[in-house]
Amino acid sequence: MSNNLKVGQILYVVPTKQVAVFPMQVVEELTKKTLDGTEIDYVLKAGGADPKTIRLKEIQGEIFESASKARTTLTERAVRSVSRLVENAAKKALEWYPGSFENSSEDSIIDALKGQSRAGHDDQARPMSENPTIVLDDGVIARVKLPDVLKG
Repeated sequence: MSNNLKVGQILYVVPTKQVAVFPMQVVEELTKKTLDGTEIDYVLKAGGADPKTIRLKEIQGEIFESASKARTTLTERAVRSVSRLVENAAKKALEWYPGSFENSSEDSIIDALKGQSRAGHDDQARPMSENPTIVLDDGVIARVKLPDVLKG
């Protein structure tokens, strides 16, 4: 988190022990000068019916400077998590039902896994696609392009 926060700025906090995103407002900047140097901290206000204040340094979780950064980070994590769940299920299907098939108009994960087995690859989990897909609320299937640092 940068020390360039401004009083009045909104931050988005994802607590470590909750599945939630809380908007908080920077309401105070505290500057402490000592022989060791200058230390800057911020006081945040958590809104609602009974607003509370907390120092930025006391927050246990991730802090994002915009809603879009929070959304992007959390979406990327969710896509990776869902991809791992489906890949693991497909591996179990291949192990439990070796002679069966998957009826799908898209590329079959099971077929891809069978291809990996035939090619003599090791059994470690690998991404099935460079661009995994997700199904949006309206039923549209979208390919998700993940940054290289987030891939498998």
